[in-house]
Amino acid sequence: MDFINIFKPVGTVLNRFIPRVENKQDGRYTYGAKDNLPQEWIEMIAANSTALRAVLKKAEYIAAKGFVKPELNDFLVTKGKTAHKLLIETAIQVAFFESVTWHIARSADGKIASADGFPFELCRRCIGGSQIAYNNTLGTNQLKNVWTHYPVFSKEVPNMKGYKGEILYEWNKTPIAFNFPIPSWFAAEYTIRTGAELALMDLEQAENGFMASAMLTYIGQLDNVHKDPEGITQQGRFERLMQKWTSKSKDPSTGKSQRHSLITMTAASKEEVPVLQSFYVEGMITGSIEKKEAVDKDTCRAFNVNPVLMDWEGTAILGQDGALKNAKGLQADSVLPYQNMIKECFEKVFPDKEWDITTLNPFTAVVEKSEDQKVLDTINSLSPLLGAEVVRNMPKEILLRLVGIKPEDIPTENVNQ
Repeated sequence: MDFINIFKPVGTVLNRFIPRVENKQDGRYTYGAKDNLPQEWIEMIAANSTALRAVLKKAEYIAAKGFVKPELNDFLVTKGKTAHKLLIETAIQVAFFESVTWHIARSADGKIASADGFPFELCRRCIGGSQIAYNNTLGTNQLKNVWTHYPVFSKEVPNMKGYKGEILYEWNKTPIAFNFPIPSWFAAEYTIRTGAELALMDLEQAENGFMASAMLTYIGQLDNVHKDPEGITQQGRFERLMQKWTSKSKDPSTGKSQRHSLITMTAASKEEVPVLQSFYVEGMITGSIEKKEAVDKDTCRAFNVNPVLMDWEGTAILGQDGALKNAKGLQADSVLPYQNMIKECFEKVFPDKEWDITTLNPFTAVVEKSEDQKVLDTINSLSPLLGAEVVRNMPKEILLRLVGIKPEDIPTENVNQ
């Protein structure tokens, strides 16, 4: 008896390790096995909605409300771009790659003329670290071996002959991120990929789910030779009909398919009537839902973002003022190293200014003003002479109440004077 071999071993899954490889022929450090690791990171995050939201949430706390000195937010770092706008762009870049990459330009006399964001994923660090190679075809289907080399930014004025600018390229070196940045969240690569696959599995179940409510079998054979006036065989028309029990075929005006409708099949004889064997998928679907929630929470933690801030368990936490405040406070503290890195970059390029970044207020409560406070605000808005006249003609009991003193706490003779 022949057996059908349905088992095929899958490829071995290993933890990702990024070796320190020098491409001496091209003079660059190879960024991952195929020199496209930053592009892989973008694809990973773009395929996982929770990961993308976590990145943007982290960037929100990094940028906070701009710089401590409000006037610096409007400082022009390049034509049409303020320092606050550059801070927001850099915060997103840091949340993605844990690196700062800017293009710096100087005027003819060597002074800093502008600073602007630069696409980190299109840059490769050259061996020795004195230059950055840039290729705008990386990650595209039309990859070309055309590179532009920029000197790494430093305080010393470079040779201005043929000057195209400099690249500020900063990250915190670690034993893993040695030759180039490797974000800490990459240690959870498979968690992030699992979340994306679970979402894809839900889509496949929705699109490919065979959901007929009944089956009717005809005795006979389908003609796959002769075509009708529309050029379709009987079997071809039947296959079209079968497709309608998935979401692959939909009414263009309503978007509805014919799932949960009657399905018809044919057989040459009763003996050839096919036997339909269904598989129990409810457990798979239920398990997928439970697993997805756990994986999404782990994805948030991979980016050092509290799941509470991503609306996980929000109904239980939102009513707990202290818990939510603590979660936001811890989140603000967790991005301080990244804020310091960005601050140092601004100080390198514009050293004559103080580039302290604000901390996102963990909790600001909106309190309705009392009637007494509204009266005080009105008095304070008046001119000094008019305000003094209003106070002079105000009953003593009201005046004492406005300043927070209870009449019973003052001797009677003083109140009546």
